[in-house]
Amino acid sequence: MSKNQKTENKKTNNRIINSICIIVIIASLAGLIYYSLPYIRQYFKKEEVVSIAQPTAEDAGIDFDALKAVNPDTVGWIKIEGTTIDYPVVQTDNNEKYLYTTFEGEESQWGAVFLDYTYNFNRVPKAQNSVLYGHSHNIQKSSTFGDLHSYLDESFFKAHQTIEYDRIGDPGKWEIFSVYKTEANYDYRRPDFAGDEDFLSYFQRIQARSLYKTDVVLEPDDEILTLSTCVFDMDDGRLVVTARKIK
Repeated sequence: MSKNQKTENKKTNNRIINSICIIVIIASLAGLIYYSLPYIRQYFKKEEVVSIAQPTAEDAGIDFDALKAVNPDTVGWIKIEGTTIDYPVVQTDNNEKYLYTTFEGEESQWGAVFLDYTYNFNRVPKAQNSVLYGHSHNIQKSSTFGDLHSYLDESFFKAHQTIEYDRIGDPGKWEIFSVYKTEANYDYRRPDFAGDEDFLSYFQRIQARSLYKTDVVLEPDDEILTLSTCVFDMDDGRLVVTARKIK
């Protein structure tokens, strides 16, 4: 084989290798874009809902009328500074619909943040435990409650102990006092209690499970907020964050 032929073969091989590399890069980029599209779409959907909720007047609070025009199931809004949690809260007559239905009513793996269907706003006296659910999806920040996993870090917990959870006509701030992992069938979801003793006994049980100790002491007439999402280091596990309404 002549020297020219060897040179030409080498060039041909290089072109083939370069073409293969380009194809691999293009395929990788296409896969990345395909994988990222749902997250990008979720981000813009969220920003759209946040803009709808913005009040038309300063200090007017969440615009629940605008939100209910989009989804009549709207019952509140939750926000935690230092996280991506900034969402409307919905409620319907079951705990299945919003697992895979967005606030806008579209089928999606993201679902929506929803209040347990057993919570009765008309109960007298008022139900004491509002339980909200949201997905984690392997702790993705684009998931509704993915950032709750940040509370497994004690320094984050100490710096972000306040939740803003506004219900229609009832804005409020809530102080986190308990963070723990548990089985899905643990009794943390009940909205009502048999009496003061039952309520305070429940408080003591979840406080004993908590990863951190706080100075919070519940009174019999206090309200609590329970946030629930999945954990992935135990079978059918849940991460539960509980807060007391600040009076």
